[in-house]
Amino acid sequence: MEGRILRRANALLARWQDGLLIIENYLTGRLSRVSPEIAVIVARVEGELQYDELRRRFIGIPDADALTHQLLAADVLLTVGSDTETRDRQMILSWAAWGDPARYFHFSTARTVFPTDLAKEGRELAELAKREPPPPPYLDRFGPTQTLPEPWHGLRGDFAKVLQARRTHRRFTGEPITSQQFATVLGCTFGRTATMWDPALGRYVLKTSPSGGARHPVEAYPIVLAVDDVPPGIYHYSVRQHGLTMIDEGWFSEESVEICANQPWVQQAAAVVVLTGVVERSAWKYRQAHAYRVLLLDVGHLGQTFQLVCTALGLGPFTSAALHSAQAIALLRIDGIGEVPLCALTVGLPVTDEGTSMTTGD
Repeated sequence: MEGRILRRANALLARWQDGLLIIENYLTGRLSRVSPEIAVIVARVEGELQYDELRRRFIGIPDADALTHQLLAADVLLTVGSDTETRDRQMILSWAAWGDPARYFHFSTARTVFPTDLAKEGRELAELAKREPPPPPYLDRFGPTQTLPEPWHGLRGDFAKVLQARRTHRRFTGEPITSQQFATVLGCTFGRTATMWDPALGRYVLKTSPSGGARHPVEAYPIVLAVDDVPPGIYHYSVRQHGLTMIDEGWFSEESVEICANQPWVQQAAAVVVLTGVVERSAWKYRQAHAYRVLLLDVGHLGQTFQLVCTALGLGPFTSAALHSAQAIALLRIDGIGEVPLCALTVGLPVTDEGTSMTTGD
């Protein structure tokens, strides 16, 4: 411990819980229960301190060494130069514009533990519905209601059929899709439709989905499992080149299931497309925490476009927010701080029974 340089972590939030003061490092998920007096002392730890200097700050506190170890173990204090301290510093640089509200929401929810026994989850949900019926799907307000004209009037043809046919699919044949189908899905969902120039702000791109401030912070990483003429592997979709940049070659079927919270149907898909967000691309323009909501809206826009393009091609789409972030970060080789995983999109040839697609109905 002697000679180490320490500092207080940036990713800290304190709250009262069961009568105790809890300090949480939301980047690592570690907690420490401390007295209010200790919290005041920790708050006075400014900048980088030698361990001996920190001990002098704790003069008069019983078991000062034990307390320091406790705060280090809980990542309240960090050793300068350590991996955790480096990530903490990087987080401040990447998320500086958005502050604690957006940072806390993202990193604390990134550690969500998803159910592994899907059959058990289904049974428990059915039992819950018996005890506590789900909320109604409609919201009716009291007052005069004007009936509107028939909605599909004037919207006929292929586009109307695609909208009406869109469903989420969770059964795939495992057979490959064509490289042309795959190129259409990627290009029409994530590719640029135009490049614009602003004299003050420089070059920006337009796509088939809207994006807050035309920042388009979302990147696509296809994990190819069964696409004709495309070797299985992990890729990054290059918007600039409308091409695939290989990150890792091989068949990552089991890993795809794992990062998608162990949803087994993913293994029979043709490809899994993991979406990430490049934080600074949005934060550069929108410097308030509210902009994190806009980034998530961008993901939703892309997810719907993906579903419609797949439906138009006769393919089965599936979108999932159940994503194991840590595994996705390792698989995609991203830093998980400045570029973060957000959700997964899946495409494949759908299983049909007597011509009817087997779906979840949503």
